[in-house]
Amino acid sequence: MYCPKCKAEYVDEITVCPNCNLKLVKKLSENPADDFVEFVTILKTGNQAITAIAKSILDEAEIKYFATGEHMQGVFGMGLGFAPSATFGEVEIKVSKEDREIAEKLLEDLKNEE
Repeated sequence: MYCPKCKAEYVDEITVCPNCNLKLVKKLSENPADDFVEFVTILKTGNQAITAIAKSILDEAEIKYFATGEHMQGVFGMGLGFAPSATFGEVEIKVSKEDREIAEKLLEDLKNEE
């Protein structure tokens, strides 16, 4: 038996993945399209501190995410003057569409800080 999310293998007597709390399947899908995950942006910020806190919150909640634009933060993070740049240095944090609602709730206070 296999977990369709984490792909862990279990003996036949176990029917639910203890990590993901999903019903196990007898065989994992061989179709890569079944593993396709749609990601959505849940946070855009030019503030490095908010980026670090958001990532920490998502890590603690074990929500998979990725961030785009971080490589630009070190170069253009301050933008023009002291305000974050709208063109350069903005980071977008993305989570899977299925995790969107819980991730947005977890980061709600951070969005209000900007």
